[in-house]
Amino acid sequence: MNQTLAESFCEKYRVPATRFEQAMLSRCLYPPARLLQTLLRAIDADYFEPDLELIRATGQLRRANGLAAEVAEFNYHPANSGRLRREWKLRLSVTRLQQLVLDTFEADAVGGESMAPFPRTPAAQPLLTGNRK
Repeated sequence: MNQTLAESFCEKYRVPATRFEQAMLSRCLYPPARLLQTLLRAIDADYFEPDLELIRATGQLRRANGLAAEVAEFNYHPANSGRLRREWKLRLSVTRLQQLVLDTFEADAVGGESMAPFPRTPAAQPLLTGNRK
C-alpha cells in the first residue's frame, strides 16, 4: 500500500479523516499537556499550532523515514519555545509521535522492508554446532 500516514492511521484506529489531527494530538501529548489542554487553549487558541503543524506534515508522509526532517522543523519552530513548552513539556512528545508513526506504517509494511536502522533478522545462530573436540 502507498497510503499516507493519515489514511493508514485513520484506517487502523477507525478514526474519521476529519478527526485525524485531534486524534494524533491526543495520543502524542505529554500527560501534563493532556490534562491542561482545555486551559491552554482557553488562554491561547493557537497554543498547539506548532504541534498540529507537525502532525499535518507527518500525516502526508508515505514512509517513516521522512519523519526526521519534519521533527527538525518542529524543533526550530518559532512558537515552539518557552518554559511551558520546553521545560514543563506542555506539548507533543516527539518520541510518542515517532512510535505511533512506526506502529502505523509497520501495519502497512508487513512482509516489506524494515524501517529500523538495521534489517530485522532472526536471532543469530551459533557459529559452531555440535560438540567441540
